[in-house]
Amino acid sequence: MIRWLRRLAWRWREHKVASVAEYPRLPAPVYLRLTEETEIPTIAERPRRVVIVSEMTTTPEWMNSVVEWILEAGCLYAVAWGIDCEAWHDAIDWANLERFDFEDIPDEHFIMTTWHADEGLADALWFARECAYHDDVDLEEVIILHIAAHDRGPQIVSLYETVDVAREKNPSG
Repeated sequence: MIRWLRRLAWRWREHKVASVAEYPRLPAPVYLRLTEETEIPTIAERPRRVVIVSEMTTTPEWMNSVVEWILEAGCLYAVAWGIDCEAWHDAIDWANLERFDFEDIPDEHFIMTTWHADEGLADALWFARECAYHDDVDLEEVIILHIAAHDRGPQIVSLYETVDVAREKNPSG
C-alpha cells in the first residue's frame, strides 16, 4: 500500500496538479458484459486494469474461467465491486500465485487486487481510475467487466468518466 501511495504522490508532484480533476486522463474504458451464457471473447494480451462490476451470482467454475481470461488478457490491476467481490479478488490472487507455482511473482507480473464491498460503485470506479497504478508497468487500457444479466454499459462508462462530479453530488457513492 505504501508503494502505491508514494507513486501517487510522485505523479501529483510530477504533473503539478492541484486536484484529481486536473490529473491526466486515461483513454475511454472498454466495456464488456458477461454472463454464464455468453462466450468469453478472445482479446490480445497487454498490460491493463480490469474493473469487475459484479451484479449477479456466478458458479465458482465459471468465475475461475473468467479469472483465467483476466490473467491471459494481461491484467495487472484488478478492482472488484459488487456481488461476491471479495471472491473475485481472492480468485485472481490464487490464480496468479498458481501461475508461478506459489513462488515469488516477478514484479512485472504482480497483479494488485482490491475489493470494494462497503463502497458505492462511484467510489470503486473513482479508485480504479485515479489510484489503480502498477509500480513497474504502465496500464493504459481499462476494461470494465460487467457481470450482469442486463447491459448498463453507457451508464457505467459515463459514471467512470465523470466520477469526480458524481462523488461531489453524493459523497457516499
